[in-house]
Amino acid sequence: MTKPPMLVGTYTRDTDSEGIYRAVEGKSSELVARCDNPSFLAKRPQGDVIYAVSEVDDYQSTNSGAVIAFFAQLNGQLTEMNQESSEGADPCHLTVSAKGSYLVVSNYSGGTLTSIQLDGEGHLEQFISLTQHTGHSIDPDRQEAAHIHSSLLVEGESALLVADLGADQLIKYEISSVGQISTEGHRVTAPITAGAGPRLMTVRQNDVYLLNELNNTVTVHNLLDLSLKQSIGTLGSGDAIDNALDNGSDISSDSIAAHIELSKDGRFLYTSNRGDDSISIFSLEGGLRLIDTVASGGKHPRYFALSPDQSKLYVANMLSDQISCFDRDAESGRLADSSTRIDVPAPTCLLFA
Repeated sequence: MTKPPMLVGTYTRDTDSEGIYRAVEGKSSELVARCDNPSFLAKRPQGDVIYAVSEVDDYQSTNSGAVIAFFAQLNGQLTEMNQESSEGADPCHLTVSAKGSYLVVSNYSGGTLTSIQLDGEGHLEQFISLTQHTGHSIDPDRQEAAHIHSSLLVEGESALLVADLGADQLIKYEISSVGQISTEGHRVTAPITAGAGPRLMTVRQNDVYLLNELNNTVTVHNLLDLSLKQSIGTLGSGDAIDNALDNGSDISSDSIAAHIELSKDGRFLYTSNRGDDSISIFSLEGGLRLIDTVASGGKHPRYFALSPDQSKLYVANMLSDQISCFDRDAESGRLADSSTRIDVPAPTCLLFA
């Protein structure tokens, strides 16, 4: 079976990384683009253009980061097309529209949400809209200000879900077909437990699965009005976890949740836990239910990705400078560590391209 190639985003500052790498199970990784802190990657639907954030706060001597567009060559190398300011410090997430006509940038430290126009070839053009979040929550270190962590286009791309870790908010904005985010009129905000720290989300049918970084939970929300349907811990079950959830408490100060992904068939949900250094496996049959946890095969599993055929799960263990490879059983959803590792310095994001 041919192993699919992955592009790997990394942190380059204070690490041995030089930018974006290409990795294939069973082979050595190779550097395909030199750039500064490309911590998150996304691609144009056509597959020919790769976008990377530059998660910095000093782009061109401004209090901002950047977004970089690369042309994906047939030999796997990436050629820079252009780059633009993200209009906020430390961009950490990108969402590209289905037609590839615009993208949305989440600026973590800046607390801003920026939409940027893309031309017919995928070049970055001028920004379309800029939304500034304000507010804070109860964690003095992580929630002293608004920190937008991610966005997700939903409802036929007429709406945009936004997770604000700093302000403990899940918000749904209206967004136009050209990427103009509306801050007036119809807007829905979900009640999130203080100190939860919303980070990333995924959607199945009419349910939103929100991963909360700071209190290690997944909360399930109705897509229409964002009302809470269920809350479950990512680190285990039992009275201690249930009581912590009921009290809105931090389940483990030694671990923070990182990534969330649904299987293509919609039957299983996976999350990663940094500190506990594990992958949690949930069944979605009859409600969200934790069925297993497995060691991530390294330290600080910041990101993971299911292979296109769903037979593999790859984990970016940032502090181990390695990607661990798991075999996945499609019927049970369970994972088995293959013991195969791919060496990549400070991996933070995986993208099949």
